[in-house]
Amino acid sequence: MTVVRNGTPFGHRPPLPRSTGSWTFRTARPVAPDLDLVHRWMNDPDVARFWDQAWSRADWREELSAQLEHGPAHPCIVERGGRPFAYLELYWSSRHAIARHYPAREGDVGVHIALGDPGSRGGGRGTELLRDTAHGMYEVTPGCTRVLAEPAADNGAARAAFGRAGFHELGEIELAHKRAALVVHTAGTDDVPALRREVTAHASR
Repeated sequence: MTVVRNGTPFGHRPPLPRSTGSWTFRTARPVAPDLDLVHRWMNDPDVARFWDQAWSRADWREELSAQLEHGPAHPCIVERGGRPFAYLELYWSSRHAIARHYPAREGDVGVHIALGDPGSRGGGRGTELLRDTAHGMYEVTPGCTRVLAEPAADNGAARAAFGRAGFHELGEIELAHKRAALVVHTAGTDDVPALRREVTAHASR
């Protein structure tokens, strides 16, 4: 279902980003081989440490099915040169818990990222993917000028990667399952210092 607000259409989950580099984005399906990939990646100790979703294959089938049916997240497999590389969840920020911590608006997109392939970690590829994902979302999502994320506050590597990709830290926030750093990438139309002040104001309420 597509909802139109202020003349802009918003589906129940964000679209796939348009690739601006060598990435291929595709919807993760709750069947093999996608289900097997996501299940294996999420049970990798380095991923499970921060995602805390080292679930069974059946649980991941249910999770992917629910996301595709109801949103607000769009589960994605990212490939590079035909090789599966990462798992992304793209979600409408206004329908996520982070909306309580900053002035969310329709069109804001959030991203969760897991570099699933251990052999592909490092070398700046995660940073490149984050940058391309943000720019790719601007190209396909009318009204989107902000891409946000909430890496765990104690995940220094992720915070550094977001920073190198052009995301700005707005402050740390408390979510139900973690303390997180709220970060934003903008299309050049938002005042990051003003957003930072808004996050601080929300934290004091």
